[in-house]
Amino acid sequence: MKKGNRLLLSMILCALAAAAHYFSDTYITIAGFGVSASLPFLLIIILFGFIDFLITPRIARAILIGKQFWTLQLPVLFPFLWSLLIWILTSSGFSEIRRGMVSVMYLVFGICGMAAFVYMIGENAIWWFLLSLILPNLVVLVQVIASNGIGEFLREFWTLIISFAGDTGPVMRQLEVHGITYAFGIYMTFFLVQWRSIKKKWPLVFLALFFFLTGMKRIGVAAVLVAGGLGVALMAFRGFREAERFLIRVLGVMLPVAILAYVGTIYYGLFDYMEQIGIDTNMRSHIYSVYQPYYRFSPFFLGNGTGWVDDMFQTWQAAADELTIYEVYHTHNDYLREYIELGMVGVFLWCLLRFHYQVFRAFRILGEESGILCLALVVYMGITYMTDSTATHLSIHCAFAVLMMAIQLTEREKRKEELLDLENRRISDPAES
Repeated sequence: MKKGNRLLLSMILCALAAAAHYFSDTYITIAGFGVSASLPFLLIIILFGFIDFLITPRIARAILIGKQFWTLQLPVLFPFLWSLLIWILTSSGFSEIRRGMVSVMYLVFGICGMAAFVYMIGENAIWWFLLSLILPNLVVLVQVIASNGIGEFLREFWTLIISFAGDTGPVMRQLEVHGITYAFGIYMTFFLVQWRSIKKKWPLVFLALFFFLTGMKRIGVAAVLVAGGLGVALMAFRGFREAERFLIRVLGVMLPVAILAYVGTIYYGLFDYMEQIGIDTNMRSHIYSVYQPYYRFSPFFLGNGTGWVDDMFQTWQAAADELTIYEVYHTHNDYLREYIELGMVGVFLWCLLRFHYQVFRAFRILGEESGILCLALVVYMGITYMTDSTATHLSIHCAFAVLMMAIQLTEREKRKEELLDLENRRISDPAES
């Protein structure tokens, strides 16, 4: 494909991805079922990728992307596969099973779409995808400023920054494009750990930082600082391969254990105690008490199946007033939600796939620097899981997938250049060989 046509295709794919982000919280009804409006745009990207492969098959690129593709899909598919056993044993209802299947389906199609996105665009998919995150925020920003004025926007933005999101005004709340904000956090972590990759892309970086701040999530900022700091520290000491492998093994086992311990403290009333001694848990104590009757902290608790929490919310919504709906809508804790749905053993295995398997594969396939980046990104996502429901957000998974698959292609180009440089030196100075 000619360069001009490839640029046009990249622009079209960027627009489709931007539309998928923009409509991710909008639902349409198809054959009586509520479906996210982002799904049609993802399917179009997948269709374009299939057609592109038929016209100009790039087998080597497809194989490289495929190596990361299944590594990315496995932690997403696992809750569904584990839940199949639970649904059979508990004879779960159709609505519960359907919600579980749909929640996983969005993420599966999202990663499929990003595989097609990277296949068609190549290494620059990192930046085209970042632009697709920026565009919906630009649209919302223009709408907000047109409705409220630039002065009110700047005043509330300044208040948001100096209060560290403690005082979020009505104007800034309109700019909380929830899932996209956390996807920007993926990129902020990437910029900290591999700042050399920025090169001449500073305008995109500044726009990403600006929108990350306009939709500020305190847990997101904290996660970027912790994960980015960890990545920078490991980059400074890269070369100690045995120490890195030991660290991966320790983290791969200790993190799932620590997560189970965290769920245990919730079950046994840590947040209730915090409220009793005067610490504001931001309604977490109440929310966790609502869910407590539906799980046990025991290795024999198998879980209720993925989609159970969403299904229960629909049941509560039908019988509760507006205030109660807000209070019980989300667990505001993905680890608790996954525990309720997958049980103790299921959560432990899910954490191993997310925190150990993905990182181990990145070190093995992509090399040391990209392995460190993967570790930092997984830690970032893991921290956000503690106080929000980001494990099922489409945009954050898509951002992670694009980075991992595009970096796979970047690593190949680096190795090509190294081999070419080595060959040139051999030809110019045969004595070296």
